[in-house]
Amino acid sequence: MYDKMNKLTQELTRQFNVHMFDFLIGRRHMKREITELFNSLLMKIHRTEVAICGYVKRDISQRADKYRISIENENIELSFSINKNLTSVLEFRFIETKKCLFQDNFIERHVDLQRDKYVYFLKSDFGFKIGKTKDLSKRKNIFDVRLPFKTEVYAYILTKKMNECELFFHDILKERRINGEWFDLTEKDFITIQALSREWGKFIKYTPKKEHEQL
Repeated sequence: MYDKMNKLTQELTRQFNVHMFDFLIGRRHMKREITELFNSLLMKIHRTEVAICGYVKRDISQRADKYRISIENENIELSFSINKNLTSVLEFRFIETKKCLFQDNFIERHVDLQRDKYVYFLKSDFGFKIGKTKDLSKRKNIFDVRLPFKTEVYAYILTKKMNECELFFHDILKERRINGEWFDLTEKDFITIQALSREWGKFIKYTPKKEHEQL
């Protein structure tokens, strides 16, 4: 039994090392945390070796659908499962992904993801600001109060991916950047912007009398 458990933990360690790199893409700072949690999972597996061996030795008709061992901290859950057909699975999962289903504002946040948001082009005598907002009217009112010069919304893009869309246009137009989010744009630039915006949503030329006019 001891040899079999050693072989199991060795195989799990190998699989962990192989797949951890993919799991850590964009999360390299969590490597130590995940490794420590995985070592704790191995210890838990060793402590339950009698139950594991008992599950494996049972006739298939007497086995439960799954034997599962898991461990978690406030950020991550790791689990090892043995299925009825004796295949096994090592799983990584972020707790926040699971927990959000139980938060009071989950439905509100989920619906918000489906709403169109704005990437706007704010015109002034000093150039165009490319920004993002969930409420264009509110943002315009803030600019009217806080900025010491006159501005107007020249155009905007209705999109469900305002963060990515804003970064995309900041990058595409970086040669036209004056400073920060301010750009020196021409009508020719807006022909390009309108064409590229089709990948993100609807490009709309802002007109104060009619709320908008689709181009």
